[in-house]
Amino acid sequence: MRVLQLLPELNAGGVETGTLEIARSLVQAGHESIVISAGGRLVKSLKADGIRHISLPIHKKRLGSLRQVKTLRAFFEAEKPDVLHLRSRLPAWLARLALRKMSPQTRPRLVSTVHGFYSVNAYSKIMTCGEVVICVSNSVKNYILKNYPNVPEKKLAVIHRGDLREIMAVSDAVVSCAAKPETFGRVTLEALSMGIPVAGYDHGGVREQLNALLPVGKVPVGDIATMAQMLTAWQKNPPVPKKKTLSLWNPCFPKPYAFTRT
Repeated sequence: MRVLQLLPELNAGGVETGTLEIARSLVQAGHESIVISAGGRLVKSLKADGIRHISLPIHKKRLGSLRQVKTLRAFFEAEKPDVLHLRSRLPAWLARLALRKMSPQTRPRLVSTVHGFYSVNAYSKIMTCGEVVICVSNSVKNYILKNYPNVPEKKLAVIHRGDLREIMAVSDAVVSCAAKPETFGRVTLEALSMGIPVAGYDHGGVREQLNALLPVGKVPVGDIATMAQMLTAWQKNPPVPKKKTLSLWNPCFPKPYAFTRT
């Protein structure tokens, strides 16, 4: 299977890291993995893992970017990817326009991932165009159902992202205090899966994880005093997250897999 992922750039960030992880998993499973972006510091790592990278300026929101539509269509027709995975709005629009003149019988199957709570408008709705729309948390799924009611719920798949073990391994506790709710909370889940207590604001994807694994770690949004008191108490008596198998579906493989905190 040949899978092509599109995103603006390959620098630091959750979208970029997720793209790299999926690309690696595909190669390890014997598939062909291709990434199109405007480049960035992660390209070197990508190529070192046997992943093809195609550099195209699909990152700037300007009319000139429409010139890439013809280039993308030619690439799709020449390379014949089986799956096209859209990870950001501008690349998604360019790819969608490129697919319009391709035969439905030969064009790739379409998958998109909604990584955040985008502004609600026609431009953002493009991220729901996939035959399957991956939501990085239930909060994101609810956001889509609320703001884009015409999107069928049956095509939404909640797939929680994971894995920063090296950073978490040296931590006694982790704090998640983003004023804006996180769509997933990658660091939070990784810490909890390693048995590290997390004190986090009670909203977004972090709330979902704490409800399941460490309810005592929830803090009212903006309540810094309670957060400080909790962390002080944890110095003497830290809580232990529940031992629970978390089922994650990796879109590279046909079956779910799970990991358990030990």
